[in-house]
Amino acid sequence: MPFSAWRRRRLSIASFVCVVAIGMSFAVAASTFEDASSAFAAGDYARALDLFEAAHAAGDDAPALHYNIGVCQYKLGRFVDAEATFRQIAARFPALHAIAEYNRALALTALGRYRAAREALDAARGGTDTTVAQLAEALRLRLDALEPATPTQQAWNGLLDVAAGHDDNVALIDALSLPAGESA
Repeated sequence: MPFSAWRRRRLSIASFVCVVAIGMSFAVAASTFEDASSAFAAGDYARALDLFEAAHAAGDDAPALHYNIGVCQYKLGRFVDAEATFRQIAARFPALHAIAEYNRALALTALGRYRAAREALDAARGGTDTTVAQLAEALRLRLDALEPATPTQQAWNGLLDVAAGHDDNVALIDALSLPAGESA
């Protein structure tokens, strides 16, 4: 077999192996995603998160996968991670921008970062999804009840005392003389 034919055969075999490996990777990712969805439905968020992350490592990069990772992080009380995940979703997937910003606001609220939560809610309300806009408005009202957007100014009390003048009753020790037998 000539050298170039052998080279083509090796290239064909390598390509076939790559295609099979990629196909198997997607099959593993799909199967893992299904298992993760089942764990999520059962309320086992820790297992679901592990499986969703495994599906991502296997090559799944779908918006729903990232969204589910963020929800699991939120359910597990990992609010910093959830906020970061939803921020990335909002930036990467325009179709999920409003719902990602709303969920980001939930995570920020749980962290006590009300100003940033309000900004996320404003972004969520600006979307085309009226249901998300209504949810964002309701959360905004709850946030305003927790902590008003503009803090009330407290009265300031202070005392300022300034005096100026000259005191003639001060004498230097050297200039003071008392007659003998009298004390100062």
